[in-house]
Formats: sequence, structure tokens, C-alpha cells
Amino acid sequence: MDQPVELGAKRYTDVLNSPNGEYINGKSYMSEPKKIVGPMEETKYAHLYDVERQEVAWNVLGELTGTAVDPAAQGAAPHLVRS
Repeated sequence: MDQPVELGAKRYTDVLNSPNGEYINGKSYMSEPKKIVGPMEETKYAHLYDVERQEVAWNVLGELTGTAVDPAAQGAAPHLVRS
């Protein structure tokens, strides 16, 4: 961190506790790209919202580990199941 520990720790706890309700559970927050410090903003990773990429990654990991199971049959990742 490029700031006092107390300020850096406060940024973490502000996101965890969301004192003003501006932070949503399950999202990532940090300073704007290429800034070490500054106002916090939601960071969006397109690959995390790409269901097709998630399915490919799931299948590759299953093949590599020998645990390949259809996510729909297993129920472990219902958000990946297409209706």
C-alpha cells in the first residue's frame, strides 16, 4: 500500500461493513485503474460475467483433475446452468 496502514485498513472495513450502503456484497472495489490510492469504485471483470467462459473453465478443470461432472447434474454451480 502507498498510504498509512490505518487508511488502508479503513478502506477494507468500509467495503466489508458498507457504512453508507454504497458497497454491494460479492463485488470488488478498488481505486481506479493505474491509481494506487484514490476514491473506491466497483471493479468489473468481464470474464466473471461470461457464462460461456465459466463453463469452459469448469470443463477444463474437471478434465485436468479427473473430476469432470456436468454442473447441471451436480448442482454445484446453478448460475451456470442454461435454461
